[in-house]
Amino acid sequence: MNDLLPAAVRARVGGSKWLPLHARADVGVGARRSKAIGPGIEFAQYRDYEVGDDLRYLDKHVYARHGRTVVRQFTVEQQMRATILLDRSASMNLAPRKWRLAQQIAALCGFLALNGSDRVTFASFGEDGLRWGGSFSQKSRLEQEMDRLAELEPRGSAERLDDVARRSLEHLRGRGMLIVVSDWFTDGIEEAVKIWRARGQELLAIQVLDPLDAEPGEEVLGWSRLVDVETHERSERYVDARALADYREAFRAWQEQLQDAVWRVEGRWVSVRAGRDDLPDLLTTFRRTGLIT
Repeated sequence: MNDLLPAAVRARVGGSKWLPLHARADVGVGARRSKAIGPGIEFAQYRDYEVGDDLRYLDKHVYARHGRTVVRQFTVEQQMRATILLDRSASMNLAPRKWRLAQQIAALCGFLALNGSDRVTFASFGEDGLRWGGSFSQKSRLEQEMDRLAELEPRGSAERLDDVARRSLEHLRGRGMLIVVSDWFTDGIEEAVKIWRARGQELLAIQVLDPLDAEPGEEVLGWSRLVDVETHERSERYVDARALADYREAFRAWQEQLQDAVWRVEGRWVSVRAGRDDLPDLLTTFRRTGLIT
């Protein structure tokens, strides 16, 4: 068994579960109120009796007062579909702590979904395309999926995110919640989030960064040899204080554009940094922003 979710973190999660804005429960039997009508506990509506209806649901009081033969219908409690999509391209492993945090966040997101009796599917994308796990709602299966997450190794360059989004559609059903855990260092982001929203997915974009991604320090000043970890392209650049400041400003502007793209499709956005933020910090952010109970 791996240690992606330490016991202390599980205890801190408690009974917390996702609080979706647009996603709906529409599959199986769960704990979320759905639009489906059938046997249940919470009354939804009356409808006229039809031959073959279960006589136990006849309402004798309505018949006594109004002479109408009607049956009671109830709201069915079902599961929300939660898909956790993890980026396993090489940029996620630029620093081991970054990849480790991304793995832990994916596991945590699955744990929170199961707390709400939801149905979970894990998937990942990288240089060899999309990999899908099974769909499940039992916490015993989560341990198996976490073992699989722990064995993943980021490498190579990921394809454009809009291509990933298009190929993911065959697996995305209903109006579920899609949680993408990535550094988002890829192209095709604006189109990808639109594709997912058009399929009815409520997007939660979680950006995982190493502090050096956003704010490289003075150790990079001078002549530097730059190597793209995904394409292995090399170049030499002279980095002075002005260039470093320009990079930091450009990074902040890019991050704001990404955040705006997510907000425009009514998604939600969280950014964390390895070495500065950990799972308890993330849980605090989730609660403060109304993502979980």
